[in-house]
Amino acid sequence: MSCTDAVKRAAQAYPGGIEGMADRMKRKYSTLDKELRASGTFKLGLEDAVEIMTHSHDAKCPPALDLLNMMADLVGAEVVLLPDASDDKTCTATHVANLMRECSDVVASASESVADNDLSPNEFARIEKQWAEMLHAGQGLMRYLRAKLQADQARWSNGGGAR
Repeated sequence: MSCTDAVKRAAQAYPGGIEGMADRMKRKYSTLDKELRASGTFKLGLEDAVEIMTHSHDAKCPPALDLLNMMADLVGAEVVLLPDASDDKTCTATHVANLMRECSDVVASASESVADNDLSPNEFARIEKQWAEMLHAGQGLMRYLRAKLQADQARWSNGGGAR
């Protein structure tokens, strides 16, 4: 499957198909259709491909992330969907301990699941969910630390100095 095919599948799966996607993007159906088919001189741009992927993902269309997964695979990466982000405003030793516990739970769960030398789809789905939760916790920690650094740097640049 080509990158354009992946985006076309996402647009087709969107409610109302390509026409529904064109409406959502405030584009002419005929133009978007030609871009998705690479008809003549029509070519789909990256920004449009990302917009189609985003709208399809928001609509929970199964092929929404096909393009992103293809791109990740080309560079040896993997796309992992994270739970909805929360607004972490504080970071304590408890937060870090919880992150480490999440990591431990994932490793323990994976070890238990393969102990019998047989991994079921349900076991894999459970481990994948735990992995995403752990990444989510880590991302929350990094969001907090990034915001803290930016606030501290702003204070420093305004003559507040380091604490």
